Amino acid sequence: MRAPGASLVPQLGLAESDRLQSVAFFLRMDALKSARGGDGRKLFAIPLERSSTERAWRDLDRMSFAQWLQQEGFTSVPLLWYINYACRDDFGTPLEHTSAWAGLFYFAARNPNPADCAAHSVLTWPEGNAWLAERLAAPLAAETQTGAVVTRVRNGRGGVEVDYWHVATQTARRVVAGAAILAIPRTLAARVVQDPNARINSEGFVYTPWAIANITLDRSPAGEGEALSWDNVIYNSPLLGYVVATHQRLEPARTETVLTYYWPLTHTTPAAARREAQQRSHDAWSEMFLSELLRIHPELRGQVRHIDVWIWGHGMIRPEPGFIWGDARQRAAQHQPPYFFAHSDLSGVSIFEEAYTRGVLSADAAVQFLTRAAHG
Repeated sequence: MRAPGASLVPQLGLAESDRLQSVAFFLRMDALKSARGGDGRKLFAIPLERSSTERAWRDLDRMSFAQWLQQEGFTSVPLLWYINYACRDDFGTPLEHTSAWAGLFYFAARNPNPADCAAHSVLTWPEGNAWLAERLAAPLAAETQTGAVVTRVRNGRGGVEVDYWHVATQTARRVVAGAAILAIPRTLAARVVQDPNARINSEGFVYTPWAIANITLDRSPAGEGEALSWDNVIYNSPLLGYVVATHQRLEPARTETVLTYYWPLTHTTPAAARREAQQRSHDAWSEMFLSELLRIHPELRGQVRHIDVWIWGHGMIRPEPGFIWGDARQRAAQHQPPYFFAHSDLSGVSIFEEAYTRGVLSADAAVQFLTRAAHG
């Protein structure tokens, strides 16, 4: 989740009414960051299960963020563009398909007064969250099997049987264990677990497809307007903009760079967007990304060395109205020993903290289950 703030709301030529609405919105969000419900909990917290249980706030999940903004009088076009951008960026959903609770969570869940940095500071690494994941995994490297494609999980006579394809040796293998933690999207868990006694389905779980392009350039973007940043956003573009993937390199006199473009396919339904994405060729995708880049940076014509495009068919869970505090998510989050579930989609928002929390909760539950089993 990127640190929300007013800096992306257009300022040049902004009407006074738009400016006042922008100020009012961010003051409102700042107040929500510290607000607590009658139960003493923050209204919006990370992990989200720690948020206030007050019905008046959780009921906001039943309406869209677009409806809430209209109801509260936030109608400024530049402001709504930014809020819509934020929802597409973090959730893969436009305003009308984003839960109002989730939308407010985006702006109000972060600690307003972090201990050792400014309120809107951004901490990142060239590898993204992979930097964190790699360091969490490092102590368990000797016990970790990679290059293994799991094909089936079921509860057999000797325990949980995990069948997988070992890529390096091109052989089918099996692991038998006392329990299995499924840190995979719900849609995959529903397919992989083949156990008639398990009740695992993905009802209510909807995912946004994304297109992502890495564009290798012989030189960095320049041009008029704002100076080049880590995250570069273009007003009213269907794309989210691009990140300069080499922004943390310290070598002097570098000219070549890589831009990573992000494009949540929110212009139609997720199912239709997946079909459209699958049918479009790599050349067609490349041309679309290149057209957008050269529209903004015509000075880069002839400077593009290579374009890689990757499609994520089920990129992010969509916090649509009714999902965050609805029955489908609550049921899916219930473990079914010997199966334990750990994925950010069980929280309804795709952020690292939620994924981490789900992993810890499932590991604790699995340990308790195995301990009880060992003691009869």
